[in-house]
Amino acid sequence: MKAVILSREDLKQYFHEGDDVSRTALIEIVDVDNRETLPFPADLRRIRLAFDDVFEPEMPNAMTTEQAAEVVLFFNSVKDSIDTLVVSCHAGIARSSAIAAAVLFSMGEDDWSIWEDYKYRPNAYCWGLMLEAFGADTSQAMDKVSHNRELISILYRMTGQTVWGGPNDAKKE
Repeated sequence: MKAVILSREDLKQYFHEGDDVSRTALIEIVDVDNRETLPFPADLRRIRLAFDDVFEPEMPNAMTTEQAAEVVLFFNSVKDSIDTLVVSCHAGIARSSAIAAAVLFSMGEDDWSIWEDYKYRPNAYCWGLMLEAFGADTSQAMDKVSHNRELISILYRMTGQTVWGGPNDAKKE
């Protein structure tokens, strides 16, 4: 199975009416205050969840264990009939990459391609909730998070820029 990680803007361009989406599913993550609905092909199997990109359960609008369980139920209902799983959040950097990594990991597939890609900064809290919901071993969690943060740090030292374009960039994920 291929996991495609997209920002909300990229998601707007990804699907077109008439596309064959019979072997595709979508996990759409939106910010809690986002009321925008996007047009998708009618037969696209999808789930939409609203939670913000926060890193601790005490923070307002954090992902919940119930939402993680919803993702697991949805994924388990489609996994045998899809080739592509599209996961989208606002920037396509943290929440979507965390969920995509957890899905791949739970299937015994390689999620290192996400952790080693400087474009992504998987939200460790979301990833941990997802692994727990999948019943997966979480002992590797800190190794992967630390490895990803080191890649971001190297990129910054080499270029003076973060993934988002600059050291003071306040773009919301």
